Amino acid sequence: PSLEFRGIEFKTPVAISSIAGVTDASFGNLLSDYVGAVFLGGFSIDERTIFASRKIASRGRKEFLFEDPIERIAEELEKVRGYVPAVNARASEKSSLLELAEICSQKNAILEINAHCRQKEIVEAGSGEALLKRAEIIEEWVREIKKMDVIVSLKIRSGVVDEVALARKMEKAGLDILHVDAMGERGADLNAIRRIRNSTELFIIGNNSIRSFPDAKEMLARGADMVSLARAVLENPSVLKEIHEGIEGQLSEMGWYNAPKHLCRGGDLRALAFCCPPFGECSLRRALKEFGISEERYILLKRSFAQLKGIEDDDITCFGNIVWCCKITKPCFRRDEALRRKEMSPRDYMEMKRELSEFLLRCLRNEGCDCC
Repeated sequence: PSLEFRGIEFKTPVAISSIAGVTDASFGNLLSDYVGAVFLGGFSIDERTIFASRKIASRGRKEFLFEDPIERIAEELEKVRGYVPAVNARASEKSSLLELAEICSQKNAILEINAHCRQKEIVEAGSGEALLKRAEIIEEWVREIKKMDVIVSLKIRSGVVDEVALARKMEKAGLDILHVDAMGERGADLNAIRRIRNSTELFIIGNNSIRSFPDAKEMLARGADMVSLARAVLENPSVLKEIHEGIEGQLSEMGWYNAPKHLCRGGDLRALAFCCPPFGECSLRRALKEFGISEERYILLKRSFAQLKGIEDDDITCFGNIVWCCKITKPCFRRDEALRRKEMSPRDYMEMKRELSEFLLRCLRNEGCDCC
């Protein structure tokens, strides 16, 4: 299932995230059949971060140690075969990052700012997780890099700062991708992905505790556009094939590889497409209130979509039109009979729901709404 973003085509929404001292081009090439992107690095690229990496290596941890990191990264990018390359960079100042951005521009690589690493030496150098407390610096870097026509990603760990506020700031600065290590107390914090999805239009890569297709499916269903794995790949390289094939199967059956869960089951706002008219103390009412959307407008938008798409009312579904029906994975004989009468396949139905979701969010965000 290919995925296009900003002119780049990922052959699958699965990536390998950076592992210091491990994820170089050769490592990515070995696993390229089942990944759309590989985040090379993390590479320390300036004097302070290189010194920090040497200290880390001296206590036995793997690190990439280069005399001239910019030159070596350029060489690594030349070796890439079969996936979109991204460079995860640890930086403490702007000049080296801009030098690397020039290389990424030439090699059609994504540049990822590492605001994620929590190794003591990197943090003390003013890089990695330390950057999250100085968001204005990241904003400046993003603005400068975007002038060079480079796709910019930011790798963060959830729970360190208010990730929604950070995401909004970075989106305004021009950030393209937010790569989120959704670290919870026990496994992945899926709600962090959902909160960010509900607040921004950034391309989200979800990371943490993904060791199987069901894990990846849960992350995608909360609003991630792509998932990434790191240590799990070292433990079990075949997991990439499992996830890739699982996503392919879901796309073949439903036509929407990252379809959200129902709103009442923890899904993000895209799941408005699966909601019926509001009644009682339902999750829909709470969501509409939280985001300042009137119930009347929500109802009008769904009716407008049905009219625009020529989806006629019926006499069998609960609310008289399939725009009010639930996700295809939820058993419902009324919906299924309506689809049979309309000669609409489950995949066509989910394609319609995806369009409805995009329509609703576009209108609710006042982005060229084409309703009445």
